[in-house]
Amino acid sequence: MGQSQLLLAVLGIVIVGIATVVGINAYAENTTKSNYDQLLQSVMDITVRAQAWKQSPELLGGQAPAERVDPDSFVGFTLPAAGYTSDDVTDDGLCYVAMEGAYHVTPSADGLVVRGVSVLNQNEVIVDVEGVLDATVSVDELSTRGGIDTKGDAREVTLPSECE
Repeated sequence: MGQSQLLLAVLGIVIVGIATVVGINAYAENTTKSNYDQLLQSVMDITVRAQAWKQSPELLGGQAPAERVDPDSFVGFTLPAAGYTSDDVTDDGLCYVAMEGAYHVTPSADGLVVRGVSVLNQNEVIVDVEGVLDATVSVDELSTRGGIDTKGDAREVTLPSECE
């Protein structure tokens, strides 16, 4: 009788240990996925605000009329122009640091690149914007989840040097 009870106790401990390890792994994976989704949502919010800035008149803080002629140009865009007034925006207005990650925008005459990075979770989202229509917004194929790119290769995600 004692051996069967000991065997059941050991079996119970093994099952609880396996369940604990599976639960911890599921939690870590869910945290990484949730962070990726937060980054994507915030990058898309910056994208929409940039498009609204481009369409707004200069009098209301929008793009200068000389630059607005070119539909691809986001010259002059900064995060404060899009409504980010937090102390977490860098002096040049191109980098914003939040709890879930850091966001860097690169405005140019050819469009706008918005990059969201979480070094802790090894997540990165890169979005290219080439105008004000939905069809001009594309999520770059280099987007990652947990340091694994869309091709399945592992790579290290680093913070943009401008945000350090």
